[in-house]
Amino acid sequence: MTATEQYTSSQPRKGHDPLLDQSGFAIDRLPMLGVIFDRFVGNLIEGLRVLCRTPSAFSVDEIATANLFAILKASKGSVGAVLHSPELDARSLVIVDQDFVLSLIQILMGGDASEQPERSARPYTKIELNLLQRIIELAARSLDSAFAGIVEASFKLERQEALVDTTILGRRDAPVVVARILFQALGLGGRMSVVIPQTALLPIRQKLSREQASESSPGDPRWTRQMQNGVSHAEMPVKGVLEEIPMTLGEIATMEVGHVLKLHGSGMGRVRLECGEHDLFWCKLSQTDGRYTLEIEEPIVEERDILDDILLT
Repeated sequence: MTATEQYTSSQPRKGHDPLLDQSGFAIDRLPMLGVIFDRFVGNLIEGLRVLCRTPSAFSVDEIATANLFAILKASKGSVGAVLHSPELDARSLVIVDQDFVLSLIQILMGGDASEQPERSARPYTKIELNLLQRIIELAARSLDSAFAGIVEASFKLERQEALVDTTILGRRDAPVVVARILFQALGLGGRMSVVIPQTALLPIRQKLSREQASESSPGDPRWTRQMQNGVSHAEMPVKGVLEEIPMTLGEIATMEVGHVLKLHGSGMGRVRLECGEHDLFWCKLSQTDGRYTLEIEEPIVEERDILDDILLT
């Protein structure tokens, strides 16, 4: 039996909507759910970019109705985190499988797909659990932003545990909505699932059933086209900075033609490309046809040493 077959609460029947379960909850009648989870993966990508320099991708693989027990049974060996939403008066579940955790650890350690992480039955280490908590907290913030403007809902991490409790969200046969999210980076990957009880979504079903286009009134196409053209053709000066040298006002006052300023090499020979006081790219200084040129090497990403933070907790 495939994962999709395990997740769906009923098999399609003739004359029956395949996404309509016994509670009458149809995913295709709630288009804003797709919008919410598209926003969710976008927020995950942006949030992980701050924590990890390696380019990574999240994508929505499936949104479906399901039975809670079937999901927990299919997620054996994974870790679940309970998120509480006071506005929805409900608890949701974020499930992260072992491949996701091990792949993320390997990427943060500078690894790639040349050495595939080995799955095992061993317990998660403290470092892995602390890293996982950071990712779950990022997922909670991403859900907050994803629901914003559609439904008032916030999500806070309540607890994190191995998926052994079949009543983690209440009744084991509770009908839920599950969004399966795929993670990929440098040939590695894993899966995250967001599980929300259908009882939490029923009171806001009308808001979720609205089409995205109805959320805003149509604008003047001529004005929109002029605005797009104006923005895309606006002139923005950029500058390349080889290195910045801190100096006192007195030192600057004594400078004369012919003085030599020594570079300290903190930029490792790379040129920083800036626009409007914002760092954009690291570039390599080259020369073509007798002119100096800048060859873009990689984007500049504000990077935190997340592993140091985890080791200190």
